[in-house]
Amino acid sequence: MEKQEIFKTPRKTLARMQVVHFGKILFNLQFIALAVMAASVLSFIMPAIYYLMLLCIALLSLFIVFMNPTFTSLWSGGETLTKIAEILTLSWKYTVPIVAALALASILCLSFDTNQKHPARIVVSVIVCVIAVVVLLLKLINGGAL
Repeated sequence: MEKQEIFKTPRKTLARMQVVHFGKILFNLQFIALAVMAASVLSFIMPAIYYLMLLCIALLSLFIVFMNPTFTSLWSGGETLTKIAEILTLSWKYTVPIVAALALASILCLSFDTNQKHPARIVVSVIVCVIAVVVLLLKLINGGAL
């Protein structure tokens, strides 16, 4: 029987591969944080959209829907949505820096790959980071109101 030769990957290469994989994970994770950031920045629009949808439903049904007591009770449901919007509006202090940090960490980790460059991921992360920094600056300049 022949003696099989065992090839070992150098530790430096394995560490680099793990860092790049971590960068890919951070790249995907930044979109979750970006969605939360967008919700926290744009949450003041939610009650208006809610009432606009109710109004459109009423107009499309030619106001016959007001005979249903369930639909009438929906008009008082905006207060809960307003409370949620207030809480989300206050969370921008945390979500915007988290998005920027995830984007920067993703760029840093993806730049360690020597075998394959990730230009699309790096460019998208740069754009997300710039958007987060601009939103953060605008929020800080306006005192928390965008």
